[in-house]
Amino acid sequence: MFSEFKEVKIAELVQTRKLHGHTERVMRAVENSVKAMDDPDSLRAYLTELGRRHVYRAAKPSVGNLHLLSRALISTFQETIPTEWVPELAAAWELLLNYFTIMLKEGIRSPVQ
Repeated sequence: MFSEFKEVKIAELVQTRKLHGHTERVMRAVENSVKAMDDPDSLRAYLTELGRRHVYRAAKPSVGNLHLLSRALISTFQETIPTEWVPELAAAWELLLNYFTIMLKEGIRSPVQ
């Protein structure tokens, strides 16, 4: 999913600061998205800008693989809170993360301003 880490051995990933930092930024983006759900215009602007910023990164994101991030988060939630993971909660997270992915893709594909 993250091309910059594909050559790194799994044992080394745990200690990779770069991956740890990226993980924190991803979770911060998810947190910001949850907080902005009541303001769809702000949420859309935030996520599309986040996507645009990824265009400038050395390791370009693969638009086709962004859905894997959602799957990984959903799987983690299911494993972490199995008794609380009811269908309604799953549906809400899937909706948010699908939107998250769509808006990131829109930002990545949009012309640079």
